[in-house]
Amino acid sequence: MPRRLKTSELPAIKKALLARQGYKCAICKTPLGPDIGRDVVLDHDHQFGFIRAVLCRNCNGIEGRVRNLVNRAKRQGTIPEWLGRLLLYWQAFDTSKMYGVLDTHPMFGKEKKKKATTYNPYKPRTRKR
Repeated sequence: MPRRLKTSELPAIKKALLARQGYKCAICKTPLGPDIGRDVVLDHDHQFGFIRAVLCRNCNGIEGRVRNLVNRAKRQGTIPEWLGRLLLYWQAFDTSKMYGVLDTHPMFGKEKKKKATTYNPYKPRTRKR
């Protein structure tokens, strides 16, 4: 039966998993090195608490956000099934492999303009008269 680890045991577990993973993030494969500083995270399943792997902090955060967003978005099936359908969708509509005349969305390009005009708290406001 699995046991609940003590916080004091985590550094040794991290080091062992990191060595087993070849000192790379289990998702993005970025080299992590043997140092287990703040950027090295022990990932675990939030439903059952089981330890999965060592991730870089970036991938750990993204994995959690993706899981939460997909969980809200899925209508049928499991999270992995929904993600599989998303990958199939991206492959079916890979515009880098489409030829001929392609129409673009009317909002395409406007995002850049919108980002440039968003509120900047460090820039003083000027009132229009």
